[in-house]
Amino acid sequence: MMKKKKPIWLVLIYIFIMAIGFMDGAWSVPWYLKYLAQISVVLLAFCWLLFSGDFSGFSCIGTYFAMNVIPFIGIIAISVFYWLLDLQTMTFISRGCSSVLYLIISLFAVSAAVYLFGGASIEYTMYSMVLANIGVVLYSVKRFGIQAFITGLIIFAKSGGIDTTPAIKTLEVHDLTFAFGLYIIYYLLVDENKKRWLYLAVTVVFFLLGFKRIAVLGMGGSLMIHLALSRFSDKARVLFIRWLTLAGIAVCLFYVYFIHSPLFNAFVDYYGIDTMGRKSIYDFFKPYYEITPMFRGYGIGFVSRTCNLMSADRIGIFRLFQYGGMHNDIVTFYIELGFTGFLLWVWYELYFRIMWITKKYGVKIAKILVYGTIYTFVTYATDNTIFYCYINTIFMLLPMAYAVKQQEAEGDAHETLENE
Repeated sequence: MMKKKKPIWLVLIYIFIMAIGFMDGAWSVPWYLKYLAQISVVLLAFCWLLFSGDFSGFSCIGTYFAMNVIPFIGIIAISVFYWLLDLQTMTFISRGCSSVLYLIISLFAVSAAVYLFGGASIEYTMYSMVLANIGVVLYSVKRFGIQAFITGLIIFAKSGGIDTTPAIKTLEVHDLTFAFGLYIIYYLLVDENKKRWLYLAVTVVFFLLGFKRIAVLGMGGSLMIHLALSRFSDKARVLFIRWLTLAGIAVCLFYVYFIHSPLFNAFVDYYGIDTMGRKSIYDFFKPYYEITPMFRGYGIGFVSRTCNLMSADRIGIFRLFQYGGMHNDIVTFYIELGFTGFLLWVWYELYFRIMWITKKYGVKIAKILVYGTIYTFVTYATDNTIFYCYINTIFMLLPMAYAVKQQEAEGDAHETLENE
């Protein structure tokens, strides 16, 4: 399959729309504009389809669309069952449904981008992110001044990303920083483009502007798996991925137990670790769940909605800290999906989806999904990234676009042989 080069005006429209959507947190851009931008991309692709009648790439895109939408549907189905049993209020139900709906919008936008531009959607989307982050930098400089911005950067760098100033705090577009981390993994471990080192340098610079230590750990985990995979044959790699993903399921379940048990508090107290309030929020939610197969959960969105209600009433620890979530999506999903639902979700994310793509497209295609999954699950351990728009957009984009990119390369090679 070959993807015909699109007119430059179409490329520029896409880059501009996505750049506006990526600029959340600066220039008074409302939070919902990123979803309006993504819907605009879907409409753009639909208009192009009507204009061109081009259905190329639908099979591959459809496979990846199904692969990503299945867990969304499963999460809602499990939650609806819990909501009915608990006669849950509409405030909790709407929070859960809206969170999943936003992810589905992102999935449609990703599919539209890959339909329009094939493998080139990877670079075009990265250009949008860079433009957006430049816009955030300019906003910070305009608001606080160039001197305060430079001073803040120095303080931030010397403290290893711990100490920050208002000027630098503006750059912490958390979701966009995590998304740049996925691009670093892609350009470092996967891409074979001649410009990869330039792109890698650019993404590293913008990642450092909103530095996230947990993202660095996630990239380290992906690098370790990459080094291990490079030592095996293709057949051995499939076996390694199988056992790796099964081990990941056990690790996730143990992690939930570790947070719930006295072990976590003893660990952070012994080593004097600053959890930035996480210890308190973990303790608050401990009475809400048990580590047993009989624990059934409360439905998606329960934790974040509870945090909002407690913060509004300034109850307990919420008098001191304003929490929008638990800052631990692995435990959050255990609380919301229950023991069985949690295991099904982890099994699908860490095992079934990866093995599905491995069997259908081979290890070369599957490895980018493996690296991205490891990275995202590491960020889940200490943050609320599971419903962040930008990291999920790029997580869904890279494997889909990379698969189409490989098909395009095979199509080019086949055409070259025919011409010869």
